[in-house]
Amino acid sequence: PPPPSPPPPSPPPPPPPPPPSASPSPPPPAPCPRKCGKLAGNGVCDDECNLPTCLWDAGDCKDVVDSIFKMAGLEKGEFKIMGFNKTVVVASLAGGILLGLVGVLFILYCRRRQRKLAMKKGGFTQYGGTDDGVFGSGEAMEPVAPETAE
Repeated sequence: PPPPSPPPPSPPPPPPPPPPSASPSPPPPAPCPRKCGKLAGNGVCDDECNLPTCLWDAGDCKDVVDSIFKMAGLEKGEFKIMGFNKTVVVASLAGGILLGLVGVLFILYCRRRQRKLAMKKGGFTQYGGTDDGVFGSGEAMEPVAPETAE
């Protein structure tokens, strides 16, 4: 009898799926209107040029924060965070930053004082390690005679 035929070859595996496409980027901001080039720097805050792309009327609109709130539909007196007005929030932030800086300086002062005390007591080197009794112990060291080759 004839030998059995080999099994048919298996089909190749399917190709991997393509990588996901990148999400579309947001559209660019609207350009500054042409008439704002003539109105820029005239000392008057023009509402149509009070945009980020026009650099807030080339600096004529000084209070950028108020302009952003106006664009968001909020008036100057409506700015509140958790029931507090703008002045209270800004003063609280400034106070918090100042308190944080004072705290960091106090911690640095305490660390420096602790190191100075440890160096006075001994057992601590200025490089942070402990004194091993060989270097910097204050004990007199005897000079060593050089070895002679015999």
